[in-house]
Amino acid sequence: MLLLPILLAASCWSRGDTQAVPVQSPAMRTQAEGRSASMACRLTKEDTVHWYKQLPGQPIKRILYVSGQIPAFDDSSDRQKYQGRKNNSVT
Repeated sequence: MLLLPILLAASCWSRGDTQAVPVQSPAMRTQAEGRSASMACRLTKEDTVHWYKQLPGQPIKRILYVSGQIPAFDDSSDRQKYQGRKNNSVT
């Protein structure tokens, strides 16, 4: 079985003057090709979250961002591979 290390990272911007600091778990995920993986990022409901991936030997690539409730994908074919959701519940 081939293992592909994939770096998924979140970057968040708040509507104020300061940059939000996301709490992401786990910070990096390595997953076998064809298997699903899940990551969570905690932030405030005003923030926009951007999700990135990086495959070995390739530059980092943004997959999607979520500003409201519906994710916006940079590449429409990624809609079949990735899901993004923003839960605005306050904890």
